[in-house]
Amino acid sequence: MKANNWSGFPGMQSFKLTTEDIRKIFPEHINPISFCGWNHPVVIITETGNVPEEKALSFREILSEKENKILRKLRFRKDQNSYIITHATLRMILGKFLDIPPRKVDFITNPSGKPFLAGKHIDIHFNLSHSSGVSTLAFSAKSEIGVDVEKIDPGLDFHLIASRCFSTAENEYIREPDKDACKRFYTLWTRKEAFLKAVGMGIGENLEVEVYRKINYFSPEKPFTGRHATDFYLKSYLFNRDYLISVAINGPCNIEFFLIDPDEKGILSH
Repeated sequence: MKANNWSGFPGMQSFKLTTEDIRKIFPEHINPISFCGWNHPVVIITETGNVPEEKALSFREILSEKENKILRKLRFRKDQNSYIITHATLRMILGKFLDIPPRKVDFITNPSGKPFLAGKHIDIHFNLSHSSGVSTLAFSAKSEIGVDVEKIDPGLDFHLIASRCFSTAENEYIREPDKDACKRFYTLWTRKEAFLKAVGMGIGENLEVEVYRKINYFSPEKPFTGRHATDFYLKSYLFNRDYLISVAINGPCNIEFFLIDPDEKGILSH
């Protein structure tokens, strides 16, 4: 991975992911013990926009009644396909780990909507995100994890959004006079979402959390009252030049990336 030297606060380096950096996964490589019992976090990327519509629709039978109800509310086919592929892939991976059919994987959510496995599976932490044709699934066997992916929109009035939601220091970081201001905004935005998703808190009312520090600390036993995301490590990656992916994990670690290729026989075969 090649580091992008976006100057500013400590720890704000982001990394460019190339296809050579991401290992492709296939069924024979997915062992429930080695894959979901990792010693480090795993992030799985799927370019859902490249999955043929017919194939995407074939996975609808894997989804629960609740998921299908949400699916029916999505207006556009591309959003429906992304939702199906993301949630079906999550079910297939967790189903392999639990040794049960994907449709029988049972989820519960906290008041902010964060999903958890129902039952006594506290050693499996996961999170998901999808944006404009790319989805990410993050897994950890050791600590809470959060992930967010956003497609970079150069036409977005990000300065206006930052002025309303970001701290003074974060706005100063974004306003540095060079061409990477938009990327810096998306780096901060995805880090905020990844952190808040990791700790299971609502996004809208907590965007004031500051995420530009290298090492961040948060104690889930105490109420969240500070402005800083502390006790969590935040890492950001530029994928395919147009997407910013950030991961929040409670502790220093290496993150392994996998790319599901819809054109090959793999986990998207059933």
